[in-house]
Amino acid sequence: MKAVQLPILSCFALLLAVALALPAPAHAKEYPTSTVRKVVIDPGHGGTNLGALGITGVYEKDINLAVALQLRSLLVKKSGVEVLLTREDDRDLPLTQRIGLANSSGADLFISIHCNASFNNEAQGAETYVLSPEAALEESERVARKQIQREGRLASCDDEGTAAVVKDLWQSSAHLRSYDLAGLMQSLLVKRCNMKDRGVKELAIVVLRGAEMPAVVVELGFLSHPKEGRMLADEQYQKDLASALYWSILEHDHRLNESGARSGVAQGRR
Repeated sequence: MKAVQLPILSCFALLLAVALALPAPAHAKEYPTSTVRKVVIDPGHGGTNLGALGITGVYEKDINLAVALQLRSLLVKKSGVEVLLTREDDRDLPLTQRIGLANSSGADLFISIHCNASFNNEAQGAETYVLSPEAALEESERVARKQIQREGRLASCDDEGTAAVVKDLWQSSAHLRSYDLAGLMQSLLVKRCNMKDRGVKELAIVVLRGAEMPAVVVELGFLSHPKEGRMLADEQYQKDLASALYWSILEHDHRLNESGARSGVAQGRR
């Protein structure tokens, strides 16, 4: 039989088709992040700190943890992000220990997950919180008054005074970037989960104080609402909520990359 000689382009097309048909390596990530490499997720409440009680009899602490676990799974499997949970089981932690874990681990984002409740059972929707400017200023003044330990990302500082200056700069920068993250989370929760938009709000929240990275508290809906309360207890809806948070993190990472690229171009022109 005569050997058939295929044109070079045909051979290339055949090889490409075979390559595309092969399964992706186990370590391949669909949407790898560039700037956000480590995230601390904080499932609010836990242990004897039950949080709000839903109309289905499910406590807030359990829903917070369920959504946090779903979000971790998406980040690790799809984007290769390292994820730390402040708790992986039913136990309570001091608020300062939660944000302390984020700081000491050098996390790029801190996300505290909660659900809402109200005596008004018509209240519904998502809202996201950032640290208020007044509280951020208080934290800046507190850092200026004390010696900051050289640990975590501050370990390379020459002394405690230098560490205090660096920490203050990080806190100030992180506070400003928290607004972008909060806005994205709020927007995608509303759009993807068809929720009422209660907006991004500022509050002197203890768990956000001293954050050295963008940090937000997200309220996923009202457990006290007849419809929303039942939805929050539903496993598929919890996955939908986690998916909205996941995509907001990816978009935040994309914006950070774009701003970094613009900054690099601007510096190159000087």
